Amino acid sequence: MYYTLAHNQTELPAVHIANNVAFYIFFLLIGIWALMFNLILLLIIKKVNPIKPNLMFISALAVANIFGGMGCIAENTRKFVYGFIHQPSKATVGECFSSSPHLCLYTIAYSIFTYFQLAVGLERLLSFYRLGLHYVIFTKTRAKIICLVCTLLSFIIPIIIFINVGMNAGNIATGRCRSGEIISQQTLDGNAYFLFFLNAISIVIFFCTLSFFNRQKREIRTEMRILQLKAEFRIAKCVFSALMTTAICQSLPWAIIYIFPKNQYTLFAFDFLGELSSLSWPITALMLMFMHPDLSHDAMKKFRWNKCCSKSTSTSVVYIGD
Repeated sequence: MYYTLAHNQTELPAVHIANNVAFYIFFLLIGIWALMFNLILLLIIKKVNPIKPNLMFISALAVANIFGGMGCIAENTRKFVYGFIHQPSKATVGECFSSSPHLCLYTIAYSIFTYFQLAVGLERLLSFYRLGLHYVIFTKTRAKIICLVCTLLSFIIPIIIFINVGMNAGNIATGRCRSGEIISQQTLDGNAYFLFFLNAISIVIFFCTLSFFNRQKREIRTEMRILQLKAEFRIAKCVFSALMTTAICQSLPWAIIYIFPKNQYTLFAFDFLGELSSLSWPITALMLMFMHPDLSHDAMKKFRWNKCCSKSTSTSVVYIGD
């Protein structure tokens, strides 16, 4: 992921420079779009009253995406700049870390997103285990406590990374400042495997939710409960569509990177796969905005698509309890 345009050679072919510059500009735009879409998502959620627990967790997902977008901008700006200026051949770990803010931003983004993805998945699971149960368990106060706990857990790994970098701040690294030179490989691997594990749990929760939904669908007979079930399923479909996007854009590329060995022939391919994970930051925001029943109407207004979609039918959503 930290492949840089500047090499040890004094000069690079013009075509090579042009291709890499276009590559960095594209992913720089991805970061800008991530910031824009997720800020709009937060503004739309702020207008919803009363705010439900699943929207609290989705707000946290948007914040995680904003951190990811800032990391994407910082990383590709750094690469773009180092493509045209002389890059030092050696630097200390401390200097590398201070010039690579994307490392910390990405770590925070991945951690927050993974924990809150798990939280919203559990909330959806309980909503189908027994209709209305999630409103009893996930009250506003408890939802806020869960948000606080998940936030604190999200900063454990960044703190470990800060301690790791502080202990090795004086060590010498190459001018490219690769992540493995700044942070110990054991810390990087442990972080990656732990996040893979949490993502796997989220996917298992998704399949359990589908199972409970099918069971409720067979058992429920009253029209009112069927409407409620459909409304809850629309929210679940929105959340788990975002989950699968994250799995495809983030977990799959990183799994490939960890499975296959790197060499001089695959370096650029692995770098592209690593950058591909940035696509999930804006895509998940759009999916949450336009698929969530409580947000889609305002999202259409924000993007001025309401005229195009004026003929679409609306589904009544029954809200039970708080």
